[in-house]
Amino acid sequence: MAQRQPRGTRRRWPGVVLGALAVLIVAEVTVRAVEPRLPDPPDWFSPSAARLVREMDAARADGRRGGLTVAGSSMAGRGLIPSVLASGTREGTPAHNVALGGGGQTTLQERWLLEEVVPRTRPDSVVWGLSSLDFNAARRPETIDRYDRARATRHGPFAAADRTLAEVSALAEHRSSLRDPYLMSQILTGADRGSGLPVRTTDRAITYEHREPPLPPARLEAMRRRQVAYAREVQLRGYSVGRAELDAFRRTLRGLRRDDIRTAVVLMPVTQRFIDAHPRGARDFTRWKRAVRRIARDEGVLLVDATRSMPVSAFRDIEHLDRAGARAFSAQLHDELVATGW
Repeated sequence: MAQRQPRGTRRRWPGVVLGALAVLIVAEVTVRAVEPRLPDPPDWFSPSAARLVREMDAARADGRRGGLTVAGSSMAGRGLIPSVLASGTREGTPAHNVALGGGGQTTLQERWLLEEVVPRTRPDSVVWGLSSLDFNAARRPETIDRYDRARATRHGPFAAADRTLAEVSALAEHRSSLRDPYLMSQILTGADRGSGLPVRTTDRAITYEHREPPLPPARLEAMRRRQVAYAREVQLRGYSVGRAELDAFRRTLRGLRRDDIRTAVVLMPVTQRFIDAHPRGARDFTRWKRAVRRIARDEGVLLVDATRSMPVSAFRDIEHLDRAGARAFSAQLHDELVATGW
């Protein structure tokens, strides 16, 4: 026969439960009080991705959908100006840039474009700027893994439950910050660690902004030398064109076609220094171009090889165009797309 709990124990349980609820309520109220000073929760791949999602949602609510969308990494973000590419279209036609800095990996772009961008903006056409970096299998863990772990983009029932809980509880929403004792000690003593990006006006939303100030030639050259070292040691270290990246590229092109979205693939301009930074130099770079060109041809997608189309003077560094270079390249690409009938 089962033993009965002592009467005193049974009486203590309601008190324990009520005490725990009281602690949770006090903690919830406290977190809500300091919430404006907390960093934004890492719900998305990056703060810029979170802002783009907010802006795309606002555009969808206002009926601003369709038109042209630029996609890719920071190379496409800085180098392709949607308003220039869309010049000549009907006035008021949307032109957006949803490029993600550090997020060009095709395994990431597959999810970003097909799951987030297309359902929100419903573009008529996509210009996808590509780099050899986007296909480097050695970079995969640091990009797609971070995307897959973010609260808003995780898959599975536990992820869905977490998102639901975060909508109603500040404790759940900001748990990553609450686990950092040093950060919380700063917040509780009055520090402001809010990391939200500035809210942009409608005419500047869903775009990529050039914020870099001009540099004198000596400092510019020093920065480029540092970039060459970083590219060799980090971005392009162990470079190989990944099968997973090629497969994701193909699936994304097919997904865009299923949604009747006209797509152009652009191999973005780079400098010779960037090409030389690959472990096997031009051999790696040429092998990547051949693989991408073959898939684009198989999928019936227009490919523009612009890798050597801009002079060194048009670049901010070894891989990104500066503001004037971006405008010149976008105009040049616009004319080329029009000439092909795209």
